Amino acid sequence: MKCIVNALGVISDTLEGPLAAYIGSFSKSVSDQGYTLDSVNKQTRIAAFFSRWLKQKAIRSRNVSTEHATRFLQYRARRHRPYLGDPAALRRLIEFLRSQNVIPAQNIAPTVLTPVERCVQLFEQYLREERALARATIINYVPFIRDFSRIVSATDKSRSLAFWPAML
Repeated sequence: MKCIVNALGVISDTLEGPLAAYIGSFSKSVSDQGYTLDSVNKQTRIAAFFSRWLKQKAIRSRNVSTEHATRFLQYRARRHRPYLGDPAALRRLIEFLRSQNVIPAQNIAPTVLTPVERCVQLFEQYLREERALARATIINYVPFIRDFSRIVSATDKSRSLAFWPAML
């Protein structure tokens, strides 16, 4: 028996779990974003499987987090052939649930940059804004600058990395 979620997303079993009530609107949201019918169906199915898995783990909708999605993907990889789009589909589902206030926004602690990372960040900004280098070039340069800055920092503790921006 097939359960039709909406005209676009079809799953093979009945909907169950803490997210069952939101799967139809998630499917419509994905469709409205311009995804193909095949992609909408795959994303709807992974959302339904995730909801069923959450039910088995006794996780309520308000408690769903990205960590649950990661554990579900690990579980799924052990039992089924994973699809390349599964992680992205679950990210979309989590974002959708946050936008609908079903789950709270993720608390991200502000990171404190080390002097080396601050230096690298300033150099990256310099390459982008002053030198107008392509993104690919910046991506290739940044690891070398990070390594060099760490070496300078480790060998000469008395000098601050603050001199870097002045040298540019």
